[in-house]
Amino acid sequence: MRIFYFYQYFTTPEGSWSTRVHDFTREWVARGHNVTVVTAVYAKSDLRPIRFIDTQTFNGVTVKIINVRIDNKQSTLQRVFSFLVYMWIASLYALFGRYQLAIASSGPLSLMIPGIIARLIRRKKFVFEVRDLWPQGAIELGLLKKGFMANTLLFMARFAYRVADLVVTLSPGMTQYIQQRYKTHNITTVTNGIDLALIPDDLRKPVTPYAIYFGNLGEVNHSMFLVDVGAALKFLGRTDIEIWIFGDGPLKETLDQAIQQQDLHHMNRHGLVPKTQLMGKVKDALATLIPLMSLPVLNTSSPNKLFESVACGTPVVQTTKGWLEELIETHGVGKTTNNAQKAAEFLIQLADNADLRASFRDRCVRLAKTEFGTKKLALDMIQAIEQLS
Repeated sequence: MRIFYFYQYFTTPEGSWSTRVHDFTREWVARGHNVTVVTAVYAKSDLRPIRFIDTQTFNGVTVKIINVRIDNKQSTLQRVFSFLVYMWIASLYALFGRYQLAIASSGPLSLMIPGIIARLIRRKKFVFEVRDLWPQGAIELGLLKKGFMANTLLFMARFAYRVADLVVTLSPGMTQYIQQRYKTHNITTVTNGIDLALIPDDLRKPVTPYAIYFGNLGEVNHSMFLVDVGAALKFLGRTDIEIWIFGDGPLKETLDQAIQQQDLHHMNRHGLVPKTQLMGKVKDALATLIPLMSLPVLNTSSPNKLFESVACGTPVVQTTKGWLEELIETHGVGKTTNNAQKAAEFLIQLADNADLRASFRDRCVRLAKTEFGTKKLALDMIQAIEQLS
């Protein structure tokens, strides 16, 4: 099958972003499919195009790179411009490209346009992959006020769900939300995961205990919770437990100021590192901190760092309710709490109890190997797609 995959944030393991599309499409090519990814240049990606529209190949996957930069640090106007440029050129690929099936991976919601063109104009199969519940997320976050624009985007989302031959979500919470709100039944869940080959074999913990956070530093990510946990460790007299922060984002300077003002010398902030290097640091950590704002829409999220952490044998401390809380509780791979002191106490327990660390490590690795390896997840998704033809 010839597949076009429209996704703006394509990254390989040499970058500092989710490699889901890279990992999945590599497996699909090995299965005999012809896959072309149409992408842009994300700031955390490792792509380095030399032309405005460049063609590169990764593990047999053809990647068409539209050389327009997308960065969380850009102004709203710059980001909208980047999205529109990508959408228009991607739509030309949808209109004139040679393919049998198109996958549009959203957000942003504008990604549905090439998919709808493929379905209604080209009469090709259309798979709508939903990574975020937009525009619901933007409305709850206060980024989009209720009114004409919000209603227009809600109509567009409803239309995309209806015309898609298959909807793929990244979490059971997203699936449930879409089924209930839009009465969509042609839907399946394929969570994020981790290429198990990236995980180092040595799972020994270092002498200096630390918790780790990696990813975007922003309001949605509830990044100041990291400072609260650091302050709680200081209050409890355990500054021997460090917090390592790897990432970038709009709250970077605010985070640094808070760390300095509260004299939290056991907190260390670093920049972005490639995933190939990051996994070694994750597997040596006591736990991975995964805070998110307390909003209903974020309870449906599927943060890739959770799956990467459990694959490394590292438990997680996360703040959302819903399916992630249930997953963690059912399989015993971490702790859910919005209370910084309870999070700090959990880190202390892990630091002081080698047997406890070992039990969490074993449960985490077992869960990752049985449920969240990208080979398995890629097969789940392509089998659902193959049933459409």
